[in-house]
Amino acid sequence: MIAIGLMTLSIAIFAQRRQRDPQAFANRQADTMKQVLMLTDAQYATIKNINEKYVNKFSELRKDSLAGKDQKRNEARTLMQEKDRELSAVLTPDQQEKWKTHLAEVRAKGDANHDRLKERSADKLKTALSLTDDQSKKMEEENIAFMDKMRMLRSDSAQSKEDHSKQFSTLRTDHEAAVKNILTPDQFEKWKAYQAEMKSRAHKRSH
Repeated sequence: MIAIGLMTLSIAIFAQRRQRDPQAFANRQADTMKQVLMLTDAQYATIKNINEKYVNKFSELRKDSLAGKDQKRNEARTLMQEKDRELSAVLTPDQQEKWKTHLAEVRAKGDANHDRLKERSADKLKTALSLTDDQSKKMEEENIAFMDKMRMLRSDSAQSKEDHSKQFSTLRTDHEAAVKNILTPDQFEKWKAYQAEMKSRAHKRSH
């Protein structure tokens, strides 16, 4: 079965996008599968139709203003499972295994790129703030701990939206206090300006 591999990829894409061009992504996925798996014309047409169908379903889900974040996440997961089953039914066992291998390679490449970007970001921060090696190491450790706590909080669906908001605020305050203890006053002010700049860039990229 290819369900797990496809679902992992779909979750990441659904979480990342608002979506800039979901129709184009659906077509690119079908084209990639055709190239990697040597799909027949009939398989390609069927997969393209499946992708287009679920693009519309995800679009409707994103536009649903009555559904909460947790409900949307659960419904998205269900849609992904349904899509995976339909795609799996179109492929032969050999094609399913080949697609799993392809997705594993894509994820490995993505992880490597992520590590490179993280290292580059740490180096950039070190240069921007004139950090010592010890400060740089402590900042990296604090950032990793902060992100881990943020991920754990995001995954906790038992709490209310208000409780989540309060805890996020507390985590950010604690993180800022920890960073302040690592940096000099001048470095701390530069760090806050750097954070504001990164936030502004991320906001522009998402719109």
